Amino acid sequence: MIEIQLDNLVYRLYELTYDEVLVVEPGFSERMSKEEYEGLKVD
Repeated sequence: MIEIQLDNLVYRLYELTYDEVLVVEPGFSERMSKEEYEGLKVD
């Protein structure tokens, strides 16, 4: 979904850590692991 992609980009643009994202969106760990999140690139 486009909303999920946008959320991910916003989290990375604001340089949120994986743990900070979990505070904002507790269910985030169900769709993305810490390794996947840290591997996201924002160009």
